[in-house]
This record gives sequence, C-alpha cells and structure tokens, in this order.
Amino acid sequence: MVYPHEILAYIHLPFSNLPKRHPYLFANPSIQKATADLFPHSSNLKVGIVWRGDPTHENDAYRSIHNLNYIETLFKMTGIDWYCVQKACNEQEIQLLEKYNIPHVAKNAKNFETNTTSIN
Repeated sequence: MVYPHEILAYIHLPFSNLPKRHPYLFANPSIQKATADLFPHSSNLKVGIVWRGDPTHENDAYRSIHNLNYIETLFKMTGIDWYCVQKACNEQEIQLLEKYNIPHVAKNAKNFETNTTSIN
C-alpha cells in the first residue's frame, strides 16, 4: 500500500520538473457558491490543516501531531488564513482554534468534497 504522502517517493522526476502552481483539488462550483458567504474574501494564502488522524492507524505515531505547541507555531504565521479540516477536535484543540479565530470547516462537512470546496 502507498499512502498519499508517499507518492512523490515513487515519481522519478526531478523536483524542479513537477508542477507547483496548479491546484490539485478543484472546487465544485455549486458547493462553492453555497458556502461563499461563510468565508470572507481574502488575498491571504488559504491553508486547510489536519494534524492528526485515526489513533488506531498503524502509523499514527508517525503521521499525527499530538503536541499542539507545534500547531500553534504555525497559527502565529501572518499572511495565512487557516481552516481546520480536522474531522473531530478535542476541547484543547477547539480552544486553540478559537484563540486564533480559525474556522472548523470539517465539523459540518458531509464528505471530502464539501470539506475542501468550502476553503477554495
């Protein structure tokens, strides 16, 4: 099995030849229109963030961040509009999102498409 974050290890092209200015996710126009009022227009870079996955996953210790100090360091960066696409957040994580006024878009998402389209 190959996980999505491992795909580049199997592509035998120089990094400089890989496209970098093209989005790899495309928004569904009807969903985008329905969610447009939820997110104000901004010229900042929009970044959806997930810091942990299923704790029962065999690689969870290597793919999840449980120390929120690392996440908070990211949230302090300027010029970025952060969006939490984490499925479920615990109380400590919710407090961190509130501290930095970061919307938790995944809590109302029906699927991956509605989750990602909402931050396009």
